[in-house]
Amino acid sequence: MYITDLVKLCEKAWALHTLALIEEGTPVRVAVLANAAGTSRTSIRPSIQHLFDLGLLTANKGHGHPLRPEAKLTAKGKRWASLAKDLEAILAPQDSPITRLTWTLPTLRVAHTPVRFVSIREALSPVRDSTLSNTLHRLETTGWLERQVNAKLRPPQVSYLAIERGREIANVLHERVKL
Repeated sequence: MYITDLVKLCEKAWALHTLALIEEGTPVRVAVLANAAGTSRTSIRPSIQHLFDLGLLTANKGHGHPLRPEAKLTAKGKRWASLAKDLEAILAPQDSPITRLTWTLPTLRVAHTPVRFVSIREALSPVRDSTLSNTLHRLETTGWLERQVNAKLRPPQVSYLAIERGREIANVLHERVKL
């Protein structure tokens, strides 16, 4: 699994949570998944379609009602669902709003070791500078990321490092997602 795949997966807010629910045995039906996730059908439907588009879900032929077809995880989907389940195990309910944002998890993965802004931007291409800056600020404000300034160098160099809860998430992602 690669960082580019993680970036694509995180494009839809409920995609990772949906994978974790499917891994736990929740049937792949919009209403059931929406209820299990505690959101609306309108919110979860694009995430399910996104999982199909990424090749993580496939139709389970011969099962389900024609108007509500069931699906199953592909081999690639099973690997991502396992990661999603591991992430869900360490995340608290109050973490959900920030982890559903597109760039949060990919940024934490890259910030597993001290890294400069330019390196993060290159690893997370096509992120825009302003978006990355906002993400870094949000993670710093949350206490998941530390901004380190080396004032001994001229000009001073700034690097970012995942800390505390962000570090726990970064460790899980570091084990499974390559840069």
